[in-house]
Amino acid sequence: VKTAGGTFDATIEYRGVLTVDHDTSFKNIVIHDSLPFVKQPNENMYRFKSDSFFPIDDRGFKKEGKDHNFSFTMELLIEFKKEKGMTFDFTGDDDVWAYINGKLVMDLGGIHGAMSDSYDLDSDPTIKVGDKCQFAFFYAERHTTASTIEITTNFIRPTPDTLFISARPDTTIPVLDTAFLTSNVHDDDQKSRPEVASTTKWEIVKSSFNPDSVLKNRTGTTTMIVPVVAYDTIDVKGTIVYTDTVTGITDTLTDTIRIYVTHNVPCKVSIESQPVDTENRSKSNTALRFPNPIPDDPGLFIDGSNNTVTAYAILRDCSGAYVDLARQAVWTALPSNGVDIVSAAGEPNALYHGIITRVTNGSTRVVASQGALIPDSVPVRVADYTYIKFRLVERGTGNVITNYVDSIYMNTDQSKTYDVYGLKSNMEADSNNAAAWELANAKWVLSSPLDSTLTLPNNSSNWEYSPVKHGTGTLTLTNPFYNSTLPLVVPVRIDIAPPSRVTFELVPPNAYRVAGDTITTVVKIYNTDGLVPEKYCFGNSGNDPSQAIYQDNLGIGGSRRLPPFTIVNGTFQHLNPLENQFNYKNDQCFMNGIDTVKVVLYYAPKDDDSLHQLTVILNQNLRAQTLKFKLSAGPLDSLVIVDYDRNAIENPIILKPGDDITLYADGYDRFGNHIGPQNPTWKTDGTLDPIDIPGTSIKITTTGNTDNKSGNICIWGKSGYDSRDIFDCNPLSIIAPAPALVEAITRDINGNGLLDRIDLTFAKPTVLTNTDTAG
Repeated sequence: VKTAGGTFDATIEYRGVLTVDHDTSFKNIVIHDSLPFVKQPNENMYRFKSDSFFPIDDRGFKKEGKDHNFSFTMELLIEFKKEKGMTFDFTGDDDVWAYINGKLVMDLGGIHGAMSDSYDLDSDPTIKVGDKCQFAFFYAERHTTASTIEITTNFIRPTPDTLFISARPDTTIPVLDTAFLTSNVHDDDQKSRPEVASTTKWEIVKSSFNPDSVLKNRTGTTTMIVPVVAYDTIDVKGTIVYTDTVTGITDTLTDTIRIYVTHNVPCKVSIESQPVDTENRSKSNTALRFPNPIPDDPGLFIDGSNNTVTAYAILRDCSGAYVDLARQAVWTALPSNGVDIVSAAGEPNALYHGIITRVTNGSTRVVASQGALIPDSVPVRVADYTYIKFRLVERGTGNVITNYVDSIYMNTDQSKTYDVYGLKSNMEADSNNAAAWELANAKWVLSSPLDSTLTLPNNSSNWEYSPVKHGTGTLTLTNPFYNSTLPLVVPVRIDIAPPSRVTFELVPPNAYRVAGDTITTVVKIYNTDGLVPEKYCFGNSGNDPSQAIYQDNLGIGGSRRLPPFTIVNGTFQHLNPLENQFNYKNDQCFMNGIDTVKVVLYYAPKDDDSLHQLTVILNQNLRAQTLKFKLSAGPLDSLVIVDYDRNAIENPIILKPGDDITLYADGYDRFGNHIGPQNPTWKTDGTLDPIDIPGTSIKITTTGNTDNKSGNICIWGKSGYDSRDIFDCNPLSIIAPAPALVEAITRDINGNGLLDRIDLTFAKPTVLTNTDTAG
């Protein structure tokens, strides 16, 4: 076998007729993969090297009984802009062909051992610095002894591949302090890319208590977080949408950093009815993050059934967050008009626990202080009556006589504050008189499962109820000091809060978003507590009667293409092809706030500015979009002969003497999407000179042609979809030049001295036609 590298000896052995269980003669298996090029130290070169290059041993047709899968081909495409000093060096076996902009620049065809070749881009004067170049590399392994490959090139450009967010001074900061966040972008050469980092978009993706306003900058390399609520975690996401200026490929880099917010230094003392549960960090434990002072009305109350009441001195920072118990608290009872109504002191060895003792009936205030911190005080009333029973009133909407609460109905996104009123024992007969009722401290008990993660007050006249768990149960109010007060039992029903936010995300990376293939997307619905729990449905018989609408922004792209569609909850439905279309709707259910939606698109525009963006509309308030993305054309399915401007050749080609033409091959997928230049086999028929050569283009010239010729110029290839033959042909006629006159001799045939004949000799047989119409 004669090859580019010399002569290779092969031994062929006939083993008779064999029966096989499959025939893959006309079947290809395409595997998408990449080569891990490694940046070379101290030079702008990337290298991939393998002395045992068998990348698909366990893929494709696998090893087929051999030590390795020896029979495979590889195509490597690189687009870049020319810079000075760009080279491509190759060493390996077997076939290798390399093209720059469709021009063959390296040919190591044939079965051979390791061979080397190099290409210097500066050797082509037609390619200028800054020109866009397309490098196509084709490789085939055909022998069964070894497979080696080494590529060294600077055609590869470093691209941003990592985004890392750092925080100063730390990821844990006190409330009201500042955390400085910085976007750090590195390319695959491990070099910093500050110009890319400067395009970072910042957003808070999760925070239970801190509002979006704590994020001070939305765009740029740096931003600041100044939290205003402690005992919270704030997840800040940085997103960079990076488009390669050469290839037009858009990629998205993201990173998320979690900021832990702790309390700050003590600022003040707060007198509260009970100590703070520091183990419960849930949303419901508001006393951890905000003061829970004893309200002035009713304040502390020593009724006729007891002689003491207790309270707790809590240290809080300037945001109101819990810091510690006031372990060095000093309790002081202020006299009223010179009369001591109560005495006050801290419990020995637990000075934060204040004990207030009756001296006489009346009203006064008790103060708790510690060092130079801001002190707090609370009113204390001492009386001889007790409470007969309680009533519950929703703050701001009810009253104790005609509009008190007999049941509670809320959802997990709502929050309501309730006040307890007690009927005074000395006015029991006058219960319809508002003066017979006063704010009263009570012990609050919520039944299971509603009590999950909640901390309820043991001695308070009010409570803000922010449900976390849905279900039914009861709220029971009792007098913590007097057992004869009738308990109040209120039925409670809590529903799952409807979603208030939706997100729409693409799952596969850019390379796997292909026309006609299934693109997996994830839709998530959230209420203020997070993902909506359990099953939540939209549409007929759903929690929300609105049906889900899915849209694309680019349209179908012509009548040749199939309409795009979705599969929602296993049901096929057309995708609305434009943003303002609402023709196709879906019933959709989510489990624990998540549903997977399959999307199939067919329109893959070639230009880099035409990007798809999907939209989901669940109701008039719930709408989300994916990031914009490029859809790639599918496998090759048709070939078209085109001119230099990539326009299809519609009319027969006629070449006159001196003419020439360069034809190019373009490919399309089965949905009519333009793939770009192809490398088919060019063939002719009829009386045209026979050709059978591969290439992305062919130049046809009339130089040296002496005869009229006609036939078809065709391109042939294989469909990447089903391996069938595909082709395109154009009629071609070549007009020969007029026959050249070699000599002309005049003759006197009859010897009469007169010219009676001229003998003409042409370069080829010629028929002269009499054009004298006069006869």
